[in-house]
Amino acid sequence: MATIQIDFDVEKALFALRETEEMTFNDVLRKKLGLPPKQQPIDPKPLLPWNYDKISLPHGTELRLNHQGREHRAEIVDGLWILNGKPQNSPTAAARTIIDTKAALNGWWKWEAKRPGDVEWEWLGNLRKEAEQMKAIAP
Repeated sequence: MATIQIDFDVEKALFALRETEEMTFNDVLRKKLGLPPKQQPIDPKPLLPWNYDKISLPHGTELRLNHQGREHRAEIVDGLWILNGKPQNSPTAAARTIIDTKAALNGWWKWEAKRPGDVEWEWLGNLRKEAEQMKAIAP
């Protein structure tokens, strides 16, 4: 952004041309130059967390599953669990798309999560246990 030097008389004149206290010198100059008012940025809607079975993972949470020496990644995007571009209903459903088995499968213990701001990865099963304990304690 450019900075311009103005003298005291110009500053006084700009102050006098302000229609409200919120009006800036830039607003005054835009009006005098016939430019449209600068549009204020619109607050975007808040991005939703993914909620399931007592656990909430915020938007931007990274997810990973290691299977047969290969790492698979997913992410929470505006309330959806996204794996390979497709939404998943649960950790188990997501794990089943990777692990081909007829046996029982608990995806909560297959996936690790790293929420925004976290340094370490955490097993979803541990996060689920913590959420259940917190809910049991809450009145």
